[in-house]
Amino acid sequence: MVTKNSIVLIENWYALCLAILSPNIISSEEALKYFEVEVKRELSPIKTKRVICSDDELKEMYELYNRGISYKEIGGIFNLGSEAIRAKIYRYKKKYEVI
Repeated sequence: MVTKNSIVLIENWYALCLAILSPNIISSEEALKYFEVEVKRELSPIKTKRVICSDDELKEMYELYNRGISYKEIGGIFNLGSEAIRAKIYRYKKKYEVI
């Protein structure tokens, strides 16, 4: 038996697939809007989209950190949080085997 709830559940799965497989970076909420499903929860105020930085920007972040500038200060320069900066510098070091 097909109910309204089961149709919405199927649309949720479709939206998840669209968010994962889309060539553009989109959130699950944006994918749900594509299927005209109303999102009934409030979105988190925390920024969840990953910011892609160029290799030059990552190198600059790494060099600033090596000069003794804190993650928080670097984040202020690049408009990112301190944890995002820490993760990006870690991945940069790992990628270029600086560790």
